Amino acid sequence: MSKTIKLFFGIIILMSIIVSTGCDKDDEDENDKIPEVVVVNHITYDGTEYKLTEGTIENYGEMTGVGSYNNDLMLFSGYTVHETDGEIDSLSGTGYLLYMEMFSTQGEKFDIGDYLYDADETYAVKTFDMGTLLVNYNILNDDGLETEIVSGKLSILSNGAEYEISFSGTDDKDKAITAYFKGSLKYYDYTSKSVDTKKRNLFRK
Repeated sequence: MSKTIKLFFGIIILMSIIVSTGCDKDDEDENDKIPEVVVVNHITYDGTEYKLTEGTIENYGEMTGVGSYNNDLMLFSGYTVHETDGEIDSLSGTGYLLYMEMFSTQGEKFDIGDYLYDADETYAVKTFDMGTLLVNYNILNDDGLETEIVSGKLSILSNGAEYEISFSGTDDKDKAITAYFKGSLKYYDYTSKSVDTKKRNLFRK
């Protein structure tokens, strides 16, 4: 066998080894990959999980003499939002909802970081002092679970217009509540309202 032919076959064998090794490595890499865990937007109450689909920010303006802004968070599913002149007038339907009165350094969006429950209602930045949870609650009939959140921490991250929100706390029955939401929040501005009319009952019939 000539040197040329030997060299040719040698190159072919070497290439086969390289390709085979590369494929084996790719297969190993694929097998070593950790499956991506997709976390669904949800509320969990007393061990049972309920899906969330939508969220809002409601800007009620600056708290006089405190240096914070009141921007409330609402995460929910199953409810229809009724608007009048670009503002939420009421909700209807049966669903699941987490509502928190929160305080940031700005009104148009939430500060990034952790918000702690403040029973003293100081309106301090990065606190929340009121929380309501509705579970399978029919607003028209006042039927279902409505409970008050009395402790916890809510954490917020953001990437542009998208927020990542997580919460862990308890209600006044000492039952555990957790929540997770990742997505955009619809913005409502109530800063032009008078102090007496800014806050309204979202859950009225």
